[in-house]
Amino acid sequence: MPPSEQWRPFPQRRRSEPASRTSVDGSPSAVAVSRVTLHRRVPERARLAPSMTSPPEYTWMSLTGPEKTRFLSVLAVHGAEEEPLIRQTAVNLIRGTHRDAHRERLERLHRFVRDNVQYHREPVEMFHYPSHTLLYGGDCDDHVALLGALAWSLKYPFRIVPVGDPEGPRHYTIELGYPEADTFRGDEHTRWMPAETTIDALPGESIEAAEARLFG
Repeated sequence: MPPSEQWRPFPQRRRSEPASRTSVDGSPSAVAVSRVTLHRRVPERARLAPSMTSPPEYTWMSLTGPEKTRFLSVLAVHGAEEEPLIRQTAVNLIRGTHRDAHRERLERLHRFVRDNVQYHREPVEMFHYPSHTLLYGGDCDDHVALLGALAWSLKYPFRIVPVGDPEGPRHYTIELGYPEADTFRGDEHTRWMPAETTIDALPGESIEAAEARLFG
């Protein structure tokens, strides 16, 4: 069942925990994976003000590194297609641009998330739905899901890129594609632009290049 049908915000994962026992399809996991907590359905008001509700009920599941990467894409698509605040924000950000100014539009989305959405580490690492991240910030996982959602709400494709070991990435970044496409994965005509938001990376600058420029 897709997360949009079964779960509400705040999937949660801990990278440093021991290998979990099962994978998302219920089969035994052959590799070390991280645990993920998914928050069950809660009243609408709890999405933006969880502290106003009763203590949440959690269900634990495990994801491999590649499964986590795919799950972030699911969250981004959900944000683009099911969370009105995401589409509204994206449209406001590109207002005044020419309809064919694809790169300019994506650079605006990138700069907005980089400069205006709080980045913070989490004592217990969690996945958030994009509208929650838009309002409250998040870590690298949340930033890529939000930026992917903003892009896809305008039909610009995206791809989430794990940095380091794919089975246990040390970081997640994202690339945005243009022009518009029929699938969020893009097609043979898609041109890709790195869009790192957790450091002061320039539009189109890879995280490796940004780290070298900023930190030596």
